[in-house]
Amino acid sequence: MHNHHRLTSFNTFARKVLGSAALSENEFENSAGKLSYSMEVVDEMGAQCLQTTLRSPNFNNETKAELEAKNDVSGMSVVHDHVYLYHSRLNELLTAIESASGEHLSLRLKEVEIILRNDINLTDSTRQTIITLATRQDCLLTSFDVVVDIALHLQLEGNLLASVLEQLKFLMESQQFISHAPNMRALQQFIAVTGLTDEIKAALLKVKPVGNGLTEDAFVSLLLSVVTKPEEMISILERHNLTEPSSLMMSYERIIETLSRSPIKVNFVSKVPFLTKLLGQLDTARTPHAKLLFRAYYFGDTTCKTWLTNYPFNEVLEKVLTFNSKDFNELYRDVRRSVEKPLEADELILLLEKVDVESLSFDKLVYLYSLLPSDLEESEKLNFLCKGLISCGFSTINSEESLTLCASLGLKQVCSEIINDVLRAYGLKPVLPQTQNYDLKNIFTHVLESNELEMAQDEGMVTVIVTTFNPDVFYLEQSINSILNQNYPNIEVIVIDDCSDLETSEAIKTLCDIKSGKNIQYYRNETNVGQYLSRNTAIAMAKGKFIAIQDDDDVSHPERIATQVRAIANNEALACFSQHVRYSDSGTLSVDDPRNLLALGDGPATLMFKRTLIQLIGGFRNYRSRGDIDFRTRIETIVGKSAITRVDVPLYFMRSSLTTVSSLYEYLNGDQLTFFRRKINLLKTKKASEEVFINE
Repeated sequence: MHNHHRLTSFNTFARKVLGSAALSENEFENSAGKLSYSMEVVDEMGAQCLQTTLRSPNFNNETKAELEAKNDVSGMSVVHDHVYLYHSRLNELLTAIESASGEHLSLRLKEVEIILRNDINLTDSTRQTIITLATRQDCLLTSFDVVVDIALHLQLEGNLLASVLEQLKFLMESQQFISHAPNMRALQQFIAVTGLTDEIKAALLKVKPVGNGLTEDAFVSLLLSVVTKPEEMISILERHNLTEPSSLMMSYERIIETLSRSPIKVNFVSKVPFLTKLLGQLDTARTPHAKLLFRAYYFGDTTCKTWLTNYPFNEVLEKVLTFNSKDFNELYRDVRRSVEKPLEADELILLLEKVDVESLSFDKLVYLYSLLPSDLEESEKLNFLCKGLISCGFSTINSEESLTLCASLGLKQVCSEIINDVLRAYGLKPVLPQTQNYDLKNIFTHVLESNELEMAQDEGMVTVIVTTFNPDVFYLEQSINSILNQNYPNIEVIVIDDCSDLETSEAIKTLCDIKSGKNIQYYRNETNVGQYLSRNTAIAMAKGKFIAIQDDDDVSHPERIATQVRAIANNEALACFSQHVRYSDSGTLSVDDPRNLLALGDGPATLMFKRTLIQLIGGFRNYRSRGDIDFRTRIETIVGKSAITRVDVPLYFMRSSLTTVSSLYEYLNGDQLTFFRRKINLLKTKKASEEVFINE
């Protein structure tokens, strides 16, 4: 077995790989060369699994029966090298694919993808054979979504891109391909990550999309996935004479979905004639249309809001409040950081008269509270809070749900008191201002002024990495100061400037130089590579036993480093996260847990880990977003969830805004983010290929 499996018991290995926790290690080792097997892709509870049946004369009947169980192979690991199960079956499949077609071809490709989920060693020749077969025209036509996963497993996305560019005209003019939703979504994600290069633009110009609504819908949605400026879109559409839709609105649902995934692009609507005419036909009674219109009210600029007047927000919201929790939460996650209030006070009152507020779910109640006027009297806000607590059945105000209700109402002082009480309960200093009148800068200043703390025990150097690109230098200085003011005695700070413009770089360097009495290094990348590869650069430079992450516009609690180091030591863990809270520029606490829609976030940016962890899971992958989630997922999957310890208290204070770099990227590049999530899920069992040469 590979080294990382030695960190877990053989029973875990047997359960994941062989489907039997009853099989002993001795039984397994004694069966070398005597195993026979059969494999089959089956559907188990809606998920495709690989059913593996192992047989050996050494296994008793009870063990054999367990081995014939169906296995969800998403977490499977490689069998010892002397067992050639996967390699043998893979060779059989490659031979079968050469002559397969239709449904049989799709099934064989899926089985190849399932086998590749395992950490098996493949020669370069085998990898090339697989990708050559998988990128045949018939394979792309029938199973493009599966082929994308195969390319990701093999880390041969470049080969797939070359094939896509060569065959894009054929694919986009094939009714079979564009009518299969998984294929089109996968194509949109894959092309979006590449961006509008000259090669992709040339390939798009060869496609002839005019003819029917389905073809136009597929082409325009693909174009929306890849462009970042309306001018780029207009140029290509004009070359195709696409100025208005040729079919009924119902033929263009993919465009609606694409705009919903990248809601900043609703601002293209008033500039692109095709979109202007198409979105003049929306119907608030239709769920996909209502979702898009809801987002448009939060992400639209002044020009966008001109055409939105045809769809009054109160009508959109009435429809949205009928959504189930899953659909509503998906919408609320997107707009939770916005300070926009699309309803006037009198419109909200009329709406509340129509809605049975007491029957609303917690998440919908929180959202409606956020629509209340900011200048509402404190007594009225407290009255709403009491009604909400009673309606939801909360018996105490010191709960995450109660804190979230307070945040939605803008009860700043109450929010600060609750969080300070949480800190006190954990034995940490309360650091938030307990008044009603403060903004984000006041909060950060208050955190930084919280000194006079007893110095913690030195458990080894901690290297804190700050990556930055064209930052607001005020917030960057606050961020760095929050680390330099820690009560932990052994810290070095490495600031990686990811090729900011020259004037800003000079300001960052000067900022670091004036703190020369502290252990702080400045390094500037010659090209912009993104924050995650920048972190790898810093890790290679680091001297610390521990590595901690600090973003350039956030601040840390003065006891964050000491608390996380202590948690790692006490729990014999490899990594630690804390909770975080996020504030708008006006100082209002945001709803920031995207899964549960609560105010306390689960803190992916609070990462601290032992530097030796890199040897087990690799460095950060070359993502432009979601790299923190990928890193955490790999720790949990490769090393095990027990390798992570958590401090369930907010030690990290973040800036919340739809105008921050991360937010703009997220809402402009929805298909890219979907692709990153797909890649994270596929590669979560594999060590990152990006090498990090650690300075010993």
